[in-house]
Amino acid sequence: MMMPSRAIVVLLAFLPTITAGCGRTFTPGQPPVTLAARQSSSDAHVRLQWLGTSTWILSRGQDAVVVDPFFSRPSIWRVVGSLVGAEFQPDETRIRAILPALPESTRFVLIGHAHYDHLMDLGYYLRATVPRPQYIGSRTAHHILLGWAPPALDFVIADDPLRLGHPIRSGKVAVTPLLSQHAPHLFGLTFMDGDVPEPRTTPPADAWDYKVGRTLMFMVDFLGDQDEIQHRVFINGAAHEPEAVRAIPDAVLGQHPIDVAILCVPGWDKVTDYPTSLLDRLRPKRLVLSHYDDFFQPYLHEENPQQGMEFVMFARYPDFVERVHAYYAARREAVPVTEPKTGETICVSCEARP
Repeated sequence: MMMPSRAIVVLLAFLPTITAGCGRTFTPGQPPVTLAARQSSSDAHVRLQWLGTSTWILSRGQDAVVVDPFFSRPSIWRVVGSLVGAEFQPDETRIRAILPALPESTRFVLIGHAHYDHLMDLGYYLRATVPRPQYIGSRTAHHILLGWAPPALDFVIADDPLRLGHPIRSGKVAVTPLLSQHAPHLFGLTFMDGDVPEPRTTPPADAWDYKVGRTLMFMVDFLGDQDEIQHRVFINGAAHEPEAVRAIPDAVLGQHPIDVAILCVPGWDKVTDYPTSLLDRLRPKRLVLSHYDDFFQPYLHEENPQQGMEFVMFARYPDFVERVHAYYAARREAVPVTEPKTGETICVSCEARP
């Protein structure tokens, strides 16, 4: 059987990683990650917990927002193999080992775009989660998820012009979707580019079925008793060109300062002025880095970017960190920059509200 051209492209792009070795293996039997959303459900602090890749759980009290949950983390061999007919489905053993169920307080699940490292494991959570949260993502993401024939799916198609820039509320949290872009992967090409124009009737069969669709970024606001914004978190799941952040409405930015910006690292060198144009526009009080661990390897708890973490290929992580610190040094601004370990929890409001 002749290898499809798309498989050849991926194989050549990732050849350095494939030839470097197979990396670590998954060890079954480990306990699930301890979730800050469950341990601190009775207090008023906002906590951000990173579970690798672009997976975050943002929580305060009885309100939690889950972003891009992904723990299957197939090897590059599985990704390439799927393009020539090998099975490519959520790895339920790996998922249950890390996050067997979404937090009971989950109000929203946010989907930054529809690539497999953001969407794949939702096929598991759609069947496993009760009560069911509201999903927010692109039309392409919605069409892909329908392929799993979920018993119920409360989905907001956020790239609809009537939804973009407008808050969606549940409990004491509101999410505002904003249109973004996805940086090229290599040689100016974005893998799995394009849309899924019609609802799928079966789950995706290979990595290429996870078309990127339209890319989103989000403002997540935690509200007070009078529905005022008390804490604001910005999050993106892909690097992008400056016009994406310039398109954020002034009215949205003017509602409340950004307490924390969670920024994707990979792709920063494939676009112009990232993250500098974003930082100029957002002016966050704190910066948190994301999506830099090697998601072709199984999840490793407390993997430290400053002590031996395996970074995702082509991220040029140390150069990105240097670029960020140079940006703030040139402006003589003392903005905290956090490089979390996997599983780490960041308390947004602990210093301000003891």
